Amino acid sequence: MSPVNFIRHIVNRPWKFMLKSVPLLSPFRFQFIQFRPVQPLCIMIETLIQTMMYYFGSDVRRINHALKVYALADCIARSEHLTDNELSTVDIAAIFHDIGIKEAERKYHSNSGHYQELEGPAVAKALLADAGLDEVQLNRICFLIGHHHSYQQIDGIDFQILVEADFLVNCYEDELSKASVNSIRQKYIKTETGIKLIESMYLSAASI
Repeated sequence: MSPVNFIRHIVNRPWKFMLKSVPLLSPFRFQFIQFRPVQPLCIMIETLIQTMMYYFGSDVRRINHALKVYALADCIARSEHLTDNELSTVDIAAIFHDIGIKEAERKYHSNSGHYQELEGPAVAKALLADAGLDEVQLNRICFLIGHHHSYQQIDGIDFQILVEADFLVNCYEDELSKASVNSIRQKYIKTETGIKLIESMYLSAASI
């Protein structure tokens, strides 16, 4: 394998490499001495999206809702310059935010937000057991899933963004009136990106 193709092979693989200096007589200034597999965020997210989809099975409506909330949450989080840890927390919580709905319907014959919050964390924790998340982040994700309809408990930018993304999707899916959307905008949308999105999508002259 030529050096150029070798480098291309490396950068396209999910490995982390450690480097050390080697003698100048070597054709390369550095050589690879240790490697270990890592799971980049993009690969983890792809896997978790499929996990969510398999869990919901043929319930395409809820799969689509989760995907839309995830996409908007990721967009807002990146635009608001969250840290990598905050971004992954938002993304994973968004993918699984309604994951308790099946258990809510089975146990309580209701899909209300309250019952979703009750059942969601346990389901999410089971589905995320092999995701390699540390305990602190896993607990935070489960907290967000278990409180994403409890707007008075918003306590961080990750929580705020999840709520905003969910509202942005629900405004369309629930066919809310412009007055209702404007009320949501005033009460719950706080980030600069979220404000721009809700105004562009639902409140501008072009959206009428």
